[in-house]
Amino acid sequence: MKKVNLHGYGDKLLFAIALAILAGALFSLSSREKISGTSAESILVFAKFQHNEIEHDVITNLIEEFENLHDGIRIVVDNRFYEEISHDFFDPSNEIKHADIFLLDALWVSDLLEHEIIINPSPPLLSSINVLYYNIDILREAGFSRPPGNRSEFLNYSRAVSGENCRGLVMHLNSARGVYDDVFPWIWAAGTTLINNGNPAFSTNPVIAALTFLSSLYNEGLVLNTEEGKLQDFIQGRAAFMLAPAGHIGLLLEHMGEESFSLTSIPGPDNYAGRTLFASQELILAINSSSPHIEEAQLFMDFLVENAPLFTGQNRAVASELYSKVWEIEMAGEKANDFNNLALLELSSAFREELQALFTGSYTVAEMAAAIQRRWILILNE
Repeated sequence: MKKVNLHGYGDKLLFAIALAILAGALFSLSSREKISGTSAESILVFAKFQHNEIEHDVITNLIEEFENLHDGIRIVVDNRFYEEISHDFFDPSNEIKHADIFLLDALWVSDLLEHEIIINPSPPLLSSINVLYYNIDILREAGFSRPPGNRSEFLNYSRAVSGENCRGLVMHLNSARGVYDDVFPWIWAAGTTLINNGNPAFSTNPVIAALTFLSSLYNEGLVLNTEEGKLQDFIQGRAAFMLAPAGHIGLLLEHMGEESFSLTSIPGPDNYAGRTLFASQELILAINSSSPHIEEAQLFMDFLVENAPLFTGQNRAVASELYSKVWEIEMAGEKANDFNNLALLELSSAFREELQALFTGSYTVAEMAAAIQRRWILILNE
């Protein structure tokens, strides 16, 4: 099969497709009166996730409109990979601090505000829930005409489709969002939280059951823990299932077509009939606290926010059925808020280390849960 080059996409670019939402906001500004800028030219650096050609046109047009409205302000775009931006922010060198305005994963905001790296974060430009994508062709070849509806079915489906060249579920545990995207949603699908009243809650039966399920998947060789990126492996048919944001619909349509994949809610425990929780991925803007052009950066950020209506997309008309499914999933559950204003990166890193110990046989599930409980208590009480 021909390899699809997703180096510019992939899990390293979890929000690359999200910038396409700005396209729907382009409207004529010709009737607006120009706003005077500074007497000397101010050059603002906009650091953001690298985008594809469609997004390049969108952001270029928006920047041109903004510069036409604000004499004396010029915008320079610094495109970076998702993982690169994450590393630069949280590495002691803080190399990315040369920029004036940032496009950010909302999960970083608490840490960045605490370390006084950013100010004035915007409302979310995009809110996109995680769903379970499945390869229709792979399931059909294994004799399945519908997606799995619970964990037992998911385990059986994964056993049926797994072989030398394919696995049931692709995960990217070592990515910056790996644990949040690929592990926590299975726990939240049972309607349970990881933190109750400010304390970790890993000793509950629903959490233990979810970890046991994931351990079974991994120990039976049904998981592809990718290094290349989940999108690449899913599109190439190396896995039948993938947990990922609904915002990836347009990209998957582009590379797979609407007949080859679909989506559903993340399977919960067998016979579970309660409301589920789901991960929400949000894209925001914020200003560099050390920028010499804070006033101008605020003007640019306000302009982008004004021209970025929520949850639209280039391919939404083509994918109306898929977006309808997303809407139904969202209406049937509610957003998980375990990590509001918490240092998710540190908590996730600790969780990942203990999960790897579980997968390598160093722990039982109960021992792993107890270890996480102890480590999270220390982190949350720092």
